[in-house]
Amino acid sequence: FTWFLLLVSPLRAALLRPRHVAMAAGAAAAGALLYAPNFLFVWTNIDAPPEWSDRFAAFWFDVTKSDWRSTMLLGVDDSELRDRIAMWIWDARLQFGVVGLLAALAGLARLWFVERPWALLLAAVFVINTIFVLTYNVGDPHVFFLPGHFLTALAVGALFAGWPTLPRRPAYVMVGLMIAYAGWSGWDTWPSATRHDDRRADLLVARVAAGLDDAKAVLLSDMDWQSENALLYSARYERPSLAWVRLAEVLPHLPFFIRDNHSIGRDVVLSGNAAERVTAAFGSLAPLVPDGIPPATLAERAASIPRGTPFVLTLLKPTGGERLDPEDFDRAVMTLAGSGAPRRTEALFQVWAGIAGEAHGYHRASDRPFRDTFSLLGDAFSVRMESWLPFETFRRAGFGHILRGREPLLTVERGVSLVWFERDGSSSVAYFDGLYAPRLRARMPASVPQQVARGTGAILDPAPQQQGSTAHGS
Repeated sequence: FTWFLLLVSPLRAALLRPRHVAMAAGAAAAGALLYAPNFLFVWTNIDAPPEWSDRFAAFWFDVTKSDWRSTMLLGVDDSELRDRIAMWIWDARLQFGVVGLLAALAGLARLWFVERPWALLLAAVFVINTIFVLTYNVGDPHVFFLPGHFLTALAVGALFAGWPTLPRRPAYVMVGLMIAYAGWSGWDTWPSATRHDDRRADLLVARVAAGLDDAKAVLLSDMDWQSENALLYSARYERPSLAWVRLAEVLPHLPFFIRDNHSIGRDVVLSGNAAERVTAAFGSLAPLVPDGIPPATLAERAASIPRGTPFVLTLLKPTGGERLDPEDFDRAVMTLAGSGAPRRTEALFQVWAGIAGEAHGYHRASDRPFRDTFSLLGDAFSVRMESWLPFETFRRAGFGHILRGREPLLTVERGVSLVWFERDGSSSVAYFDGLYAPRLRARMPASVPQQVARGTGAILDPAPQQQGSTAHGS
């Protein structure tokens, strides 16, 4: 941008006048206010270093992500660049369509002849952003395409702005057609973009925190960051009586944490992968009991779906932290679509749809995102796979969508996603081997150690009646 100012300013020395420098500094400071919450959190945190210089260093470390940026900036292997470029082209088409991209190219060409410095600025910023995002090793690259999309929209606008020699009526027609195209694109995208009825995170937290309060239990979680963000928000604003802490924060002194909470009559409840990590670290020294009824497997859920009702089953390659049970999945496919149904493959995107218990349904498998339609019992369904695997590991609006007409039925996630219809016509959704898959909690009851730990030498021996490493309601 500095180069652009030097190019278009007739008096370049005037750019260094105090009022211009002050205005630039003010603009930079206003932009830096984006990090004000980070600064206030680090500065006022109870664990903040005593020296102001150390606090500022902690803030700078958090802002610049010094611990992992070396693996992200220019972190894409050369062998993946071709696929990254294909993802970039696909994402641009998803946002603008072929018509919109052609209009942007025409707008850039027009700028070149009318306002060449602006064309150079637009092209330079677009190229810089594109190179950055193509080589930025992150799980949500689609977010970093946004600046390029803004510039593409600006180029489209340049195509229609300021045609003094063009008669008014043709100009109105051109602008009207482009507005109509944008309106149609928004209308077409809306069913898969709207999230006003998305309550999946609420249901996830409700399962994790069901029946817990700070008088009777403390929750230890070890979940992915998206789930823990939902839990953090709920504990802070919706469930103030929930005592919750991340397992990683107490694992080094977990025996004392358990002892102190048991001493005041609180159970220790573990969610996510916490039970596995505790068992791996302490073995039988940390006796656990299941907390509730194990969730149904995919095959069990498929068997419970009423025969003769429509279903849609999707399989997207799970993320690295999830494990698919292939035998359970194959049994579910046979139950829903019959023994002659197409078998599971290694394709990144796979869809089965049909009438439960009947053969000859819809199936499609692909390594690239796609959009397709099919019919079930006279209703028109559409599947929209709107992500690029395996690069994208999380998308806030889902990795794809299943629609009945324009009605959103299923937000597709990595792993297994399933939607079916009840006898009353309402739809039900279930997830497996992915972000929203239900998991069985584990519990260390406060009443058990007195009976078990004495004879085993476990870490849960009775503690002195004092309050120590307990977690308090957020």
